[in-house]
Amino acid sequence: MTMLQLGTLSEPFSEKYKSPWAATSAVQREERPEMPSNLANLPDVATRALWGMLEAMWAHNPAERISAAEVASLLRKLGSLDQDVLEIIASVAPPDG
Repeated sequence: MTMLQLGTLSEPFSEKYKSPWAATSAVQREERPEMPSNLANLPDVATRALWGMLEAMWAHNPAERISAAEVASLLRKLGSLDQDVLEIIASVAPPDG
């Protein structure tokens, strides 16, 4: 959730829950934030690609989460890709939800 907060400059769930305790309870119920329209002023396709990575990091079952090494690798790759490649990545990313 920290990466989401850094990318949006607002606390996850802040529009839905007034208390951090309520947000924690939501996560424990396997609720996740909705994808913002923009993350860190990235183009839409980059936002979708980054969102897919965040969702993989938030898998409720720890065994299903991607590793920190995978996150670092994905961020390096994302940082070195051009717009055409980002569009391809976004087109194969899982649908929102």
